[in-house]
Amino acid sequence: MRKVRHVQEQVVAFQLAEQIYGLEINSVREIIRFQPVMSIPEAPQYISGVISLRRRFGLPGVKEEASSRIIILDLPGVTAGIQVDAVLEVLRLEKGEIEAVPLLAVGQGADFVRGVARWRERLILLLEGAKLLTEREKEVMANLAAAG
Repeated sequence: MRKVRHVQEQVVAFQLAEQIYGLEINSVREIIRFQPVMSIPEAPQYISGVISLRRRFGLPGVKEEASSRIIILDLPGVTAGIQVDAVLEVLRLEKGEIEAVPLLAVGQGADFVRGVARWRERLILLLEGAKLLTEREKEVMANLAAAG
């Protein structure tokens, strides 16, 4: 009897405000506890040594909690850290469980969303890590890293 091979994707699920997001595990280098970071002169307001997705997505800022984490990402051409409220777990999603982004999904952050999936009766917005930064922002960060 032939085994049916399911195509799965591993996703790091994390929370910002009340929404759950996911990033492909292949783009995640490590997850660390939140720690104070140095500010970067002349960087966009959502880059403070790490990328604040709250600011990037137009969410209000909050005080860092014990559950706050920084997800270190290996993106094409640059390594970046994103600040999140909490990392929930690593999920295994079947490719068939991932749906296209609804046409009505507009607003800040919509350009970064590559799909949606359900998990524990909640909707997860799956982000495209490579699109979290523009080419110009990647260039600025790469130059800062080279100078640093």
